[in-house]
Amino acid sequence: MRKSMKKKLGLFLFSMIFVFAFTACGNTESQEGNSNEKMDSKNNIETSMNNKEEESEETTDITLDASLSGLDLLKSITSSRPKSMIMESTMDAGGMTTKTITYYNGDDVRTESEMEGYDTTVSLYFPAQETVYTYVLNSTEGTKITGLSMEDASGVVPSDNMELFAAINEEASPDLTARVETLNGEEVIYIESSEVDEEMGDAEIHMWYSAKYATVLKYELYMNGGLYMTYQVTSIDKNVNIDKDLFVPPADVTFAEVDYGAMFGGDMDYLDMDEEDVMDMSTEDLMNMMEDLGGALGGN
Repeated sequence: MRKSMKKKLGLFLFSMIFVFAFTACGNTESQEGNSNEKMDSKNNIETSMNNKEEESEETTDITLDASLSGLDLLKSITSSRPKSMIMESTMDAGGMTTKTITYYNGDDVRTESEMEGYDTTVSLYFPAQETVYTYVLNSTEGTKITGLSMEDASGVVPSDNMELFAAINEEASPDLTARVETLNGEEVIYIESSEVDEEMGDAEIHMWYSAKYATVLKYELYMNGGLYMTYQVTSIDKNVNIDKDLFVPPADVTFAEVDYGAMFGGDMDYLDMDEEDVMDMSTEDLMNMMEDLGGALGGN
């Protein structure tokens, strides 16, 4: 768990830096236009839910065995993510709140993330092409990032914390806590894992995983007794008819193509950093890293 915990925090920092960098490169000329586009997105959600009956639904119910606990319970999970799903979530960390709408269409993922005071950042992730398109609403410029492995993408596309759940499942200690609970009317698996590390201090994870949706519905990370990060799904629906146009890069945005590995080359060799190095970075170093990344994405 030690390596996975640090990797999760490192990926979170990288993800936040990406969001800031893309937002800084975006055109914030029209808040009204931004609001209109977000309203269109919300209408797409409502339309999808209204058309839910038109979609062929997966009718298999996932039943958790409440008699199991710990590793036995985790090993009993056989669920997979629905073919289509729309999810709204909120993440709080470091005094920043990020609200995200995530659309799952097969393996492809669209996210719309907004931080207070910043325009909405959109990411389109196509794992089969190892490609992510990212742009800010109302901006005419964006970035097409190629050469992204699944692991790389978790540091670029806003996280749903599934990589951490997978790490817990693979590297769980025998004394891990896992039991069946109910969260907001949904049957979930509550997971609790703790660790003491000389560099990180005391770290504790509380997680609520839904086998029905094959995703994390709630997550809390405590560092040295204090709440460090929270994540909560506020709305979720599966087997919905999602507008395919949501997964088409907009024609009015010019995308600068960059290779993920090359983007971090030269003086910006962040890929060679260990997660421990990311954790130890000062605020000034993180800001410099953000500026470098923003320059690379903006073509400056």
